Amino acid sequence: MLTMNCSVKMSVYNPATFFGIHVSSTSINLMYSEIAVATGQLKKYFQPRKSYRNVTVNLQGIKVPLYGAGASLAVSDNSGGVPMMLMFEVRSRGNVVGKLVRSKHRRHISCSMEINSHNSKPIKLKTSSCTYK
Repeated sequence: MLTMNCSVKMSVYNPATFFGIHVSSTSINLMYSEIAVATGQLKKYFQPRKSYRNVTVNLQGIKVPLYGAGASLAVSDNSGGVPMMLMFEVRSRGNVVGKLVRSKHRRHISCSMEINSHNSKPIKLKTSSCTYK
């Protein structure tokens, strides 16, 4: 059984000069060996034109069963770090001319990382460790 509590901070930019966007996402999953060990949800919000916003999402997993993967988790933690994958999809919708013209975009994001249980410092993800589809 694994209990995990962490937070994800990300920056969202709206480059549009004429319209704001409505931002939402699917549930944000922290995966270990195809098992979601922590999940969280980004709250829907409106972002004005030409603006940046930093958002924080809390990820939480309480007594998640690992179904036999616990032994490999302990071995990889002792050898340096546990490989994890952060996966989610961000959706944005912009109403350009009232509701006559709508612009919709989806971006599937997955980032690989290694988490060390002995280190409590924040992990900064590099652009090269993430894929954007």
